[in-house]
Amino acid sequence: MLSRTLLIWNARYYSSISGAKQYDVVISGGGMIGTTLACALAENPTLKDLSVLLIESGPEKKTNFSKALPYSNRVSSINSSSKDLLDRIGAWDQIQSTRTCIVDTMKVWGHSSDDLLEFHKCHNYQDKISYIVENDLIVDAVTKQLQSSNVDVMYGKKVAHYELPGQSLDKVSIKFESGDSVECKLLLGTDGANSQVRKAMNVQYVSWDYDQKGIVATVKVSVPSPNRTAWQRFIHTGTVALLPLSDEYSSLVWATTPDLAKSLLQMTPESFVDALNSEFNNPASQNEPIQAANKVAHDVLKFFNLSLTNEPIIPPRIISVEDKSRAAFPLGFGHSVKYVGPSVALLGDSAHRIHPLAGQGVNLGFGDISCFVQLAAESISNGYPIGHPECLTKYESSQQKQNVPTMLSIDLMNKVYRSSFTPVKILGNLGFQLVQAVRPIKRVMMSRVS
Repeated sequence: MLSRTLLIWNARYYSSISGAKQYDVVISGGGMIGTTLACALAENPTLKDLSVLLIESGPEKKTNFSKALPYSNRVSSINSSSKDLLDRIGAWDQIQSTRTCIVDTMKVWGHSSDDLLEFHKCHNYQDKISYIVENDLIVDAVTKQLQSSNVDVMYGKKVAHYELPGQSLDKVSIKFESGDSVECKLLLGTDGANSQVRKAMNVQYVSWDYDQKGIVATVKVSVPSPNRTAWQRFIHTGTVALLPLSDEYSSLVWATTPDLAKSLLQMTPESFVDALNSEFNNPASQNEPIQAANKVAHDVLKFFNLSLTNEPIIPPRIISVEDKSRAAFPLGFGHSVKYVGPSVALLGDSAHRIHPLAGQGVNLGFGDISCFVQLAAESISNGYPIGHPECLTKYESSQQKQNVPTMLSIDLMNKVYRSSFTPVKILGNLGFQLVQAVRPIKRVMMSRVS
């Protein structure tokens, strides 16, 4: 306790003798990840006395989210770990009391087979698979928590230059386009896939474009029972998914080619709905080698008493698309070879960017936050300063072990099910059948997303 108090006193003394304003921690990027990270630092008993600054280049957020507002077209599938993080910082009560939708079943299938991959809440020993929450609601709830913390926030501040520690500098210097500057012991980059913090670190960034766009929209659906199932179909141009928002509405994420995305955005609402219903209900491909391979796989699984579900696939019927809710964004993969450097660390999309087909992007980012805050608290408790190299190295090692397998699995899945090569399609169908029939494999998959 004494060592921690001395560390904080030293930080404040250091601030008094320097020209630029000093902080222990500066977080660059005030989206879902950056704002949640700031709250998590402020709410942690060991870290709450650190001086923290959150920089956001956009305007100040208006915290007036209401359940009376139309549904936003950008949502996240929040797993149990992310829900626990939001609960720890005090934001979950507001989120849950405003509007969320529980997902207790997930159904996935492809365009070359009628085999259904089905996940239920019991497969990961949770009472639900995930919660579907609008991104705007998450930001609103977390921002309200931030307003009652001791975190300083600068809105509308554009960074001109990051100067990281080197031979002539023992701290991070951040210069703004306005001409003023701040300094800190630790810089945390949460500024998205095009991260300026990552570029300042000059680290290798492995990335590629999927040559796809993700169309998002809010659609009205007709379902025979409570709308608590997430539906996803692999189609020849990508994936199409429906995530429940309420008994009447679902959120659409449709990954397709750029040309088709442009056409879909220009369609009348009625034509768009027809195209969407068609993609969900088109019969499976009648490719003879694929059908023959599917039959052999079924017979082998039956021989070993591993049965597949015979349940018919009946996805929701889309009735209409909400006015002005359609939008599109490019899809790609990205991973920073290094998450950390001297006095700097990357979290969220700044460190990793994945395809949305498994809905894990924000959960990976929230996982980064939970890991970093825990390790930082342990480091401070052991008498080390914030941003100590050992803490940063542990964070990088832990999260790369967690993130990389998930990212590569999702990337491989996307490539396999988009392939037009018959042997690859056969392998993809076999993978579906094995996961559905062999419960231990299914449990492993669920453990990666819960």
